[in-house]
Parts: sequence; C-alpha cells; structure tokens
Amino acid sequence: MKYFLIFLTIITMWLVAINSPYFFINKKYSCENFIIHYSNERDLKNLCSALSYVAEKTGMIDRDDKLDIYLTNSKRVYYVLSYFGRKNFYVNFINNYILLSPVDFNNPNFLNNGDLNFNEEIAKAIISLKLLKTHQKLDYLGISRWKIDGYAKYRLSEIQEFSERDICEKRSGDKYIGYENMIVTRYIFDDKRYSKSDFFDSNISYDFYLDEVKSKYCR
Repeated sequence: MKYFLIFLTIITMWLVAINSPYFFINKKYSCENFIIHYSNERDLKNLCSALSYVAEKTGMIDRDDKLDIYLTNSKRVYYVLSYFGRKNFYVNFINNYILLSPVDFNNPNFLNNGDLNFNEEIAKAIISLKLLKTHQKLDYLGISRWKIDGYAKYRLSEIQEFSERDICEKRSGDKYIGYENMIVTRYIFDDKRYSKSDFFDSNISYDFYLDEVKSKYCR
C-alpha cells in the first residue's frame, strides 16, 4: 500500500507538472498575438517574426487573440511535458497552449528536425490550438488530422517537392501524404468553394475528393 501511494503521488505530480508548464517555464515575452513562455534568457525577436508571419498566413488569428506558446530547452523536457509526444509541437487539450520542441532562435527552425518545414509545423500548431479554443472538446477531437495538415500547407503555399501529376501514381512517405492532403484541401477550397467553417465542421469524404482531384489531373 505504501509503494502504491508513492507511485500515485508521483503520477499526480507528473500530471500536474505537464499541464502546468508555467511552474518551470516562467519567463514571458509578448509577441503580437502570442505570449512566448521561456526559461533561459535569449533573443526571441526572430522567432516572434516567424510566428507572426505564419499566423497571418493561416488566416486563423483574430485581432484580440493571445495564444500561449511554451519553449523547451531539451528534447527530454519536451518529451516529458508533451505526454511523450514525438512531433515537434504539442497542443495541450486541457489548458489550451502550444509546447514546442527545442528551437534554433537565430534562424527559426526545430533542432534535429530532419527536413521538416518549420513554418508548416508552426501553422499546424496554431490551427490546432485555434480549433481547440473555438470548438467543444469532443467536436475538436472529431476534426480529421488531414484537414489541419492540408490547410496549413494550402495557406502557406510554400514550395512542394511534388507536382499534381504525382498523385496519379500513389506514393508513400510522410512528405507525399502531406502533399496529397494539401492538394485535396486546395481543390475543396478553390474548386468547390468551401468556407473555412464548412471545411473544418463538415463530414468531408477525403477519398471522394481525392478521386475528383485525380480525375482533374490524371487524364
């Protein structure tokens, strides 16, 4: 019983810690529509500029928004505070904030991120948090992840390594899947004229619109 209580205490402390990162990351930097929380002194101007640029591109930010973003100093800290997350960002479902894995502040990018697109990852984090804050919890959980991924890439319009013809022959890999999500999303907005609310709140058949996209480009 004694060991069980110790274990229960540790678990409780951990749950409190991971949902209350402000106890450990307690410095603040105001950045337009963001409040950046950090622990070590650093120059956050470049990161602030990158966040503001991405936020504007997403079209998700309202004038009075103040989104909380917590920065971590190491992968280990990020891993613990993100419920052992493996992505470069984590959106807390309980207290509505974004947690980022370690970032290079001189040329904003995730450290050890391979070749992931920093702006697209930040866009996905911002879109996820805005949807969480504007929807009921269960409704948010019902939003397909491909919509968030595709919308982020669609809004940023950054250079992709694939072309429309590539969807004619199904490929594999995370980058291709992301591109496919983007091109389906682009088709839904540009050709089908969906509004943003209809896109995220409607039960859209991905396969149905993927087939229509293939009919458009694979002739």
